[in-house]
Amino acid sequence: MLQRLFHRGRKVAPNRELLGLYELEEGAHGELVCLNCSQTSRRNALAIYGLTPGSRLILQQKRPTFVVRVGETELALETEIAREILVRRV
Repeated sequence: MLQRLFHRGRKVAPNRELLGLYELEEGAHGELVCLNCSQTSRRNALAIYGLTPGSRLILQQKRPTFVVRVGETELALETEIAREILVRRV
């Protein structure tokens, strides 16, 4: 079930609309498309906080660390994790 939820093993076709979370501007809204995490535990931990494909998020800040708002939850993410998150601008 989790593999289907996170599209494990499925490659996302190149698309100009898709970009890494780290490429969004501060204050921009996005929709999470895919988590490219190789670690299942990391993917599961992010899902617990609401970072699942289709969820809407706001990138609140980039420095000194990435802060993302998903619903009423604010998450601080390392740059490495932000690079594994693909989003589409909304």
